[in-house]
Amino acid sequence: MTRLAWLGLEADFRPQPYMQLAQLYRGGGRDDDARTVLLALERRRRGGLSRAGRWWGRLQDVTVGYGYRPLRAAAWLVVLFAVGTVVFSLHPPRAVEPAGAPALVAPVYTLDVILPAVDLGQQSAYRARGSTVWLAYALSAAGLVLTTTVAAAAARRLRGARSA
Repeated sequence: MTRLAWLGLEADFRPQPYMQLAQLYRGGGRDDDARTVLLALERRRRGGLSRAGRWWGRLQDVTVGYGYRPLRAAAWLVVLFAVGTVVFSLHPPRAVEPAGAPALVAPVYTLDVILPAVDLGQQSAYRARGSTVWLAYALSAAGLVLTTTVAAAAARRLRGARSA
């Protein structure tokens, strides 16, 4: 990756050399190296943004590596699942209809909140209460972003495996 180090020596940032290097790596079947170059491009671009832009870029970098590090997204999903399970075990949500509600299972409830395309029946039968409402909203929003990132990465891998 000495080529990437050379690009970092440029005084003025220009995205075109990064894009060319990534394309060169992709053309040679080195997709991981291409993603590393594109991640470096995003990090270098972040330096020229406003304070809010740099903050948002740093958040994207830490959480999902600008989409180039999907395993980070999967790790965050595991962490959020663990946090949600603990919190909802300690502060269980209330049943919408107490007489007809299935038994609350905190890990399943947490998965139901985090995974946007899955309906396990827990979220519709129970409602978070108090401050856990905000946790449920945060888990739902984070789950949407993170599962989308993981799904896109999986699709990219499958597409790459199919074309090989």
